[in-house]
Amino acid sequence: MQLKGPSVTSLLNGLEKNGFIIRYSREDDGRTMNIKVTEKCDKVLEALREVFKRTEQNSSCIAV
Repeated sequence: MQLKGPSVTSLLNGLEKNGFIIRYSREDDGRTMNIKVTEKCDKVLEALREVFKRTEQNSSCIAV
C-alpha cells in the first residue's frame, strides 16, 4: 500500500475518534507518536480472526 501522509493521518483520526486506537507522544521524543490498540479494537480483531478461520475451514471443504 502506498499511502500519503494526509491519508494515514485521516485513517488514524477516524480510528481514534471511534475508540479503536490511542495516540500518545513518546517521553523521550515529543515529535514521535505511538499508537496503542484499545480493548475495543482487540475485540473486533478477534472477531475478524474467527471469521477468517471459519472461512478458511469452509473453503478447504469445497471441491474444485
